[in-house]
Amino acid sequence: MDNKEGIQQLKRRITDTLLPLIGKKCVLYDTPFYKNIGDVLIWQGELSFLEDNNIEILDYADYHTYRKKELSEDVTILFQGGGNIGDLYHEHTDLLLQLVEDYPNNRIIVFSQTVYYKDQDLFNSDFARLASHKDLYFCARDNSVYNIIKPKLDTKALVLPDMAFCINENYLNQWRKETSKQSLYIRRNDVESAGLSYATNYTKITDWPCFETKFMWTNVGNTLYDRCYKYIPFLRDLIRNPWKQYAYNTFRNLMIKDGVEFISPYKEVTSERLHGCILSILLGKIVTVVNNSYGKNLNFYNSWLVDFDDVKLMNS
Repeated sequence: MDNKEGIQQLKRRITDTLLPLIGKKCVLYDTPFYKNIGDVLIWQGELSFLEDNNIEILDYADYHTYRKKELSEDVTILFQGGGNIGDLYHEHTDLLLQLVEDYPNNRIIVFSQTVYYKDQDLFNSDFARLASHKDLYFCARDNSVYNIIKPKLDTKALVLPDMAFCINENYLNQWRKETSKQSLYIRRNDVESAGLSYATNYTKITDWPCFETKFMWTNVGNTLYDRCYKYIPFLRDLIRNPWKQYAYNTFRNLMIKDGVEFISPYKEVTSERLHGCILSILLGKIVTVVNNSYGKNLNFYNSWLVDFDDVKLMNS
């Protein structure tokens, strides 16, 4: 099937599964106020899904700016999707566990997540605490993750594609550029890199622009906020709300604009980054998926993308 048909199928699966579980009011926590285009794409997909289904967002926050609010029990607690649950980025898991403690009587839904733990004892401990909540649903982002969490969460374990597939096409089109170049290779430069050496014969080989260009305004703002939060405690309360508003109203759009302008000129995209692949699919590109260091991209491809005509897996 072509990209558009495949995207619609994935969106329908998300809507059919989640809409009966989410009330008319929600909060959305662990939103990415940091320089990762992929995670911001997930955030935008969640916002599009909620807007399309007339679900009101009462609050949003990242793991720095979260503070417990008094919420009625009909408010659904939503947790940002992505690849953050595990011991690579445990600050995100810490926030989820805090929500379990803070809201024992509210439904909690974890949007589609990849789960990766090196420490099996920590995995068992974290998921025992999640399972202790009486109304928590956890969406695995692929079948492999689902098989891992199913024994821990039973019927509260679900499997759904990445929420970035819910982004409205018109939203992306405002920054789309004409196709003028042949091939782009998006290469990771972090702990998830597979360390491959065969990325040759491409028009351009690079990581996301937010990681390659140090002096983007989005990067400067994030760095200043992070330093203030860590080292100047008395400023935290003063800058929390302005920072949240900046992240929602300005930073989010700038990051996605950078991603669309980065990918849209190319006809073909090969990517070690999962959301390099997903954004390329949303933009109608010919896509090659390259696995990451622990199988996330391979498992996602096998779960959701094998039937896409213009998406293939790079053989190692």
